[in-house]
Amino acid sequence: MALQKFEATPTLVNGHVAWRLCYTNPLTPQCGSTKATYPDISLPQNQPNQPFQFKIVNDNTGLNIQFANTNPLWIQQGSQPTGPGVNGQIVNIAGNSTKVLTFDDQNTLPSPTQPSPVVLKYQLNFTDGQGNPVTSIDPDITNGGKTLSTSYTTTTVVAVTTVIALLLIVAWFRSRAAKTMAKER
Repeated sequence: MALQKFEATPTLVNGHVAWRLCYTNPLTPQCGSTKATYPDISLPQNQPNQPFQFKIVNDNTGLNIQFANTNPLWIQQGSQPTGPGVNGQIVNIAGNSTKVLTFDDQNTLPSPTQPSPVVLKYQLNFTDGQGNPVTSIDPDITNGGKTLSTSYTTTTVVAVTTVIALLLIVAWFRSRAAKTMAKER
């Protein structure tokens, strides 16, 4: 399982913090500067415990931006979080009040018992060096989860087909035997 690495670069625009978020472990980094263009990520199926790292880089704002001390990460399934809370798929959160936030996504949903697609909406929360909140970032994670359907092997298909054929042969012989006995009476 590869580390899912992101870099967040803050800039000041008209007195407010604006962000450029880049997903950096593809061969060509994917970057965006708005909710509509932030790189969302889809995790592979059947690969649990996906590690994530978000790093604040090139902070030239003079604000000494870091991840919030309290609730640096809000995550909710299906809709954008509006308050503190972290979905149970996310564990091992570390990096409050630092420039690097890490966590693991268990990536176990969807699953055969919960087959609906799982999109985790999240929000990264930041503060300046004085502890004042600054603009958050909110990309999405689509979990690949566990295998959703049973895959039938060639052996299984052949075995089932053979059993059906044998049952049909037995039924044909019984039918024929019954006709023969009826003619003899």
